[in-house]
Amino acid sequence: MELLHTSTYFSSYQDAENQLFYIDFGNKIVTLTFHEFLHLKHKIRFMSSPRYLELVINSRNIEILTLCNRKHLFILDVPQILDLQNLVQNTCQIFEAESLVLA
Repeated sequence: MELLHTSTYFSSYQDAENQLFYIDFGNKIVTLTFHEFLHLKHKIRFMSSPRYLELVINSRNIEILTLCNRKHLFILDVPQILDLQNLVQNTCQIFEAESLVLA
């Protein structure tokens, strides 16, 4: 397992041999396929939009994130949402950089 990126709250890893990704949420490590990782990217992009964050801050100040068909459930506050967005974005940039090097 290769460490890809570490943020304040989370870490991402890749197992290239088995084509799996791992997100360490601190208290739980979630195994994701590439498709599930892209789904997380889509979800976190929506959750970290300014309009959505404003809604979260003005209403309950937490958000529930489910992954892998609701197999995993996480309760995140706004700093964690932004940090997870940073982790996912930087992990994707690493993928892009590696694909450019290999091309």
